[in-house]
Amino acid sequence: MLETIRQRYPDKQLDDQEVLQGIYSELRGDLARSRRLSGFPLKNSDEPGFIFSAFPQIRLTGAVVSLQFFPPRPDVPMSLKDKHAFAPIRRLAKGLRKGDFTSLELTEFFLDRLERLGPKFNAVATVTGDLARREARQADTELAAGRDRGPLHGIPYGVKDLLATRGIPTSWGAAPMKDRVIDADATVIVRLREAGAVLAAKLAMVEIAGGLGYKQSNASFTGAGLNPWERVAGRAVRRVALGRRSEPGSCRSRSGPRHGVRS
Repeated sequence: MLETIRQRYPDKQLDDQEVLQGIYSELRGDLARSRRLSGFPLKNSDEPGFIFSAFPQIRLTGAVVSLQFFPPRPDVPMSLKDKHAFAPIRRLAKGLRKGDFTSLELTEFFLDRLERLGPKFNAVATVTGDLARREARQADTELAAGRDRGPLHGIPYGVKDLLATRGIPTSWGAAPMKDRVIDADATVIVRLREAGAVLAAKLAMVEIAGGLGYKQSNASFTGAGLNPWERVAGRAVRRVALGRRSEPGSCRSRSGPRHGVRS
């Protein structure tokens, strides 16, 4: 952790003892929280006991729930093809089954956006192009043969770089671990693979999943996440909380909540 902090502040003279005291204080708090939760015998494969709704805003008007959706800003140029970047998964799934496009074509479309837009917004840790193309070809073969695994079959997605992926770096957002490879797949990855989804990218996040605090938006080796809809002189400038995928329409689903741009 000391190395991570030194890399974050290359121009500052840091007192190791003071830094360590701050880290120990954070760790003591984390340990206390962990002990409070340790009485629950949960396995990694247990499903969460809650339902997440990804709607960006919900307003109540009497007894009627009004769902407010916010489309991309009209002054952000998009080609006709780019409409697919913001289409809901159910529409893309329907297009796959109608033959409007193949999973490989859809995957190449999103890989291109990940590679072009990801670095601009510091939003991508690793693009998994070769794996994505293999999984997309497999999805196309299975769908053509009548084997339909469900609505995620053939849909490209990205996951936070907190989730272990066999053969692909899992950095937890920390520079010292940016090349670390865990020889296992997280349960989430296994279940998405079984559903036929196509892993296109590992997505940037706050280092150590926020274990050093969320006080600084640049606490990630990929840099501070930038909001694509907040621009000055054509550049995205507003920093957003990491654990994010802030480039617009870069992949169709991801692990984690939606925050103003399409997940």
